[in-house]
Amino acid sequence: MRELENIIERSISFANTSEILPADLPPDLRQASPPIKHRASAQVLKDALLTVEKETITAALLEAGGNISRAATILGIYRQQLQRKIKQHKIAV
Repeated sequence: MRELENIIERSISFANTSEILPADLPPDLRQASPPIKHRASAQVLKDALLTVEKETITAALLEAGGNISRAATILGIYRQQLQRKIKQHKIAV
């Protein structure tokens, strides 16, 4: 699971769009992976992305001492966006 999280984090940082495209994945993974054929596989990826997002937000909030505005600055997003994400993930502030 940790390996998948690392791949996702790396892909997000190299992505040029809001979506992760095959070109954003490591070359060995692009060649070795068949396309997603099952809805369950897509759900696994979605769950992994949500987990990474929640962990990243939690870490930023800890770094900012619970200050939502500072955490938003750390994450490079608007405070309102962070507030929605905190509510979505049910993160205690």
